[in-house]
Amino acid sequence: MGHPVRLEILLLLERKKTLSVGEIQKALRLSQSMTSQHLQSMRSNNILSADKHDNKVYYKIANRSVVNVISCMQKCQGRGREV
Repeated sequence: MGHPVRLEILLLLERKKTLSVGEIQKALRLSQSMTSQHLQSMRSNNILSADKHDNKVYYKIANRSVVNVISCMQKCQGRGREV
């Protein structure tokens, strides 16, 4: 989760709930290989889950506590800007 791209993927999935690899790739303007590497890393660490439908793989946040961490990080970051 420490990589900026992984954080962007998590923020995107928090807003959209479920997205295909291609949708994530397009939204973040990443290469297919980079997108897949980050998704696989988060999947292997049980942060994301994947469902295959036809020829597409759809990802969603599997570990909801990650959402709490992201929310806390955003709040702390926002407070830092106000000071």
